[in-house]
Amino acid sequence: MKNDEIKGNPFSPGDRVVCIVDGEWSNDLGIPCQQPKKNCIYTVFETNEKNISLVGFDPFHGYDYRGFAPVQDATEMQEDETCEQVAKEAETEYAKRKEQKIEVVV
Repeated sequence: MKNDEIKGNPFSPGDRVVCIVDGEWSNDLGIPCQQPKKNCIYTVFETNEKNISLVGFDPFHGYDYRGFAPVQDATEMQEDETCEQVAKEAETEYAKRKEQKIEVVV
């Protein structure tokens, strides 16, 4: 058994985390969703034993906690402003895609 499987999810709501993976985050339902960006800092909204959800993201979509690390350096806070802008842009894009998908369905 791996060490992270023994420990479980180390994060709690309110923790600040940095995304450490560069790649695609999947959505089990096939719905467009916001995707965390590598090196961006986020705040944990909720947790379960394997996933975390992030403040400002769809609360029903969890991300594998192993794709994140705790924020340890206050100098990284400057990156957070850029990431907040990226999150806002992603949220706008998500709304547009969702609207387009609704138009196609109807």
